[in-house]
Amino acid sequence: MDGLYDLVQSAEEVHLLFSRQSAHLLEISMWLAEQVATLEHPPDRICELGCGYGAFTSWLATEYPNSKVVGVDKQANFINVARDDSESSRLENLEFVEADYGAGASIPGVKDADVLVSCLGIDFPHLSLTAPLTASSYRDGNRYKEQIHNIEPILRSWRLSCRNGAHLIAALRIPWADEFVAFTDAAVSEGWKPDLSRSVKINIASKGINEQLSGLWFQAAESALVNEKELVGFWIADSLERALKRPFEDDLARAIYSTLSEAEVLQSDQIRFPDGHTMQCDVGVSGPFAFQFTCATTGFSRLAMYPRGEAARLKPRFDW
Repeated sequence: MDGLYDLVQSAEEVHLLFSRQSAHLLEISMWLAEQVATLEHPPDRICELGCGYGAFTSWLATEYPNSKVVGVDKQANFINVARDDSESSRLENLEFVEADYGAGASIPGVKDADVLVSCLGIDFPHLSLTAPLTASSYRDGNRYKEQIHNIEPILRSWRLSCRNGAHLIAALRIPWADEFVAFTDAAVSEGWKPDLSRSVKINIASKGINEQLSGLWFQAAESALVNEKELVGFWIADSLERALKRPFEDDLARAIYSTLSEAEVLQSDQIRFPDGHTMQCDVGVSGPFAFQFTCATTGFSRLAMYPRGEAARLKPRFDW
C-alpha cells in the first residue's frame, strides 16, 4: 500500500483516495470515539497512529480541547494535507508529525501519551504459503514466529511513547488467527496487557465492503500471555452460529477446529500430490457435532460440521 500512497500528492488526490472508503473509515472512527468516551477521565495526551489526512485526529482535538492531540503518519503527503487543512490549523491543541511509528524506537513528537488510537494503522506483511497439517498450537507454527518478529518493533514503539497505565485502542484488519495470536503475544512481550472483555469484533458493511475487524483494547502494563484457545475463541466470535449451515474454509476452518472441545478423531487419511504438498482429512466427533476437517500444506482448510448422529456415514474425502 505504501507505493500507492506515495503516488498521491495534492489535497484533492489524498481526499479522493480516502473518499472511496469514507463510510468504512467513519464507522471505525465512530467506534474509536465511543471507546475514548468511556474513559474515566479525559486524557491529557492523545495520539492517533496512522492518522492519514487527519480527519479523526482533528475531531479528537475539537472534542477534547483541554487535551494535547497528535496525529502521526509516515506518509509525508498525508501529513502535509493535514497541516494545511483550514479547520485543523486553527486548533492550538493539535499537532501533526511525520514519523515511522513502528521502527522499534520511541515515536518522534510523542511522549507520555495517555491514549493511543489507531484506525487500520498496521499493514501486516503477507504470511508464508506453507502451513502444517494439524490445527495444534499456533504458537508452534512458523507463520506465528514469522509474524511476531514483524509485529514486536511496532508495539515497542507504541509502548515507548506512552506512560504506564496508558490505553491503546485499535481497530485493525487481522485476517488470520495465527496473526491475531502473534499480535497479542507481541503486545504482551512489549509491555501491553490485553483486555478482551472490552475488545470486540467490528462488522463493516458499506459501499460493497464487507469485512470483520478486530476492535482491541490494551493497557500499558505487565501481563502474562493469554491462553491461546481464549484468543482464538475471540477471533472466531460469531462464526459458530452458522456451524451446520455451510462449511468453514481456510484459516477460519483451522481456527474453529483448534477450539473444538474434546474432539475425537474416528478416521484419518492423507494423500500426497506430485508437487510435494500433502492433504489430510480427519473425521470425528466433538460435543453435539460430527466433523470432516481437511487441511493441506498449501494453507487450504475446510471444516464441515454435522449433527453427531451422522458421524457413521462420514468418510475422509479430498475432492473439494
